[in-house]
Amino acid sequence: MENPIFHWRLFAAAFLCCGLAAGIVIGWQHRTVDAPVPTLASASNRLDSRSCAECHADIVDRFQRAPHRRTLRPATVPELQALFANRELDSDLGRFQFFSDNQQLRLTTERLPQAISVDWIFGSGQHALTPVAVWKNLAGQIESSQLHVSWYKGDRLGLTPGSEAADRDPASLGIVHDPHQTADCFGCHATYLPSDDGRIDLGQMVAGVSCARCHPGASQHVASAGETATLTDWPALSPLESVRRCGECHRRDDQMTADEVTVEAADRLARFASVGLVQSRCFTQQSVLSQSGARLDCITCHDPHSPARTDPAFYNKTCTACHDPSHHPIAACNVMPNDSDCISCHMPKASTVQHLWFTDHWIRRPKANRSDHSTSPGPAQPQ
Repeated sequence: MENPIFHWRLFAAAFLCCGLAAGIVIGWQHRTVDAPVPTLASASNRLDSRSCAECHADIVDRFQRAPHRRTLRPATVPELQALFANRELDSDLGRFQFFSDNQQLRLTTERLPQAISVDWIFGSGQHALTPVAVWKNLAGQIESSQLHVSWYKGDRLGLTPGSEAADRDPASLGIVHDPHQTADCFGCHATYLPSDDGRIDLGQMVAGVSCARCHPGASQHVASAGETATLTDWPALSPLESVRRCGECHRRDDQMTADEVTVEAADRLARFASVGLVQSRCFTQQSVLSQSGARLDCITCHDPHSPARTDPAFYNKTCTACHDPSHHPIAACNVMPNDSDCISCHMPKASTVQHLWFTDHWIRRPKANRSDHSTSPGPAQPQ
């Protein structure tokens, strides 16, 4: 993977305070947790999803349009290059320019004599797309740089989250991640990520999230013609287990400290839906829901095999299915009629990063109506 800008990248890495920069851009550091799933290096994760289509054709067909499927792609993809090539951004960090050179996307700035090659694009495009450059260090491990310029929904360029507060050394075109951080980044955006003594192999990687990532053991399931079940029985998971499985990439509540999960930080937590959801009284009162056979987890509202619905009426209907005293022991809203727009009040959009808006999944009273005890912050208890 050595290339003409390898030595420049080492130079850039030497001038960046990697630990501080990574903390800024990630915002919330991952903490190691025990996950009851096979390693991403498991050969069974190489399963081609077309094998699943023999029995699950409709699901596989819908999944091809789901954001998970395209959350990591090579920068050589023409449709992605078209979003960046021949465009520039003037920012507090300087002027950045993208251009395409023999199908290789590159980023440059007037502060540096040499451009950096873009190797991968992270993100589905539902919110943003972030270019990333990779290289091997002297130990043969993959390191990466999350470049300072991202594409945002609405077809505009802007600084990548974290870059506005990053090291402003002129040798920097992005925030450098060490091998461990790089493996974490690719690990959440891939289905199969082989590794040899800590050295990930991007050449053999299966990019994007496909069937085997959420259904470990899928290859054995296919080989046995369905006789052998996959290792995760999603319907059998408790609500908390289910949310934390999604949270392996969308962030788990037990990966954060009590100081990070507070009412005061709730707006910032909107970026991590799985963390906010388990703080909600709607979630913590699962015992009340279960009295009528209901439950609340991520897949109550979101089909993981399809793009997320965008019509508020669909989500409002999910709310009122429980908040209907005629058949549920859960109080209806005492402020607005039951057929009102629940989502806009109790799950408003929040923006803590320029150009990005997220639905706040910490379901609670509107701020104007909130009392000090209207939410239940802190780690979720096992359900």
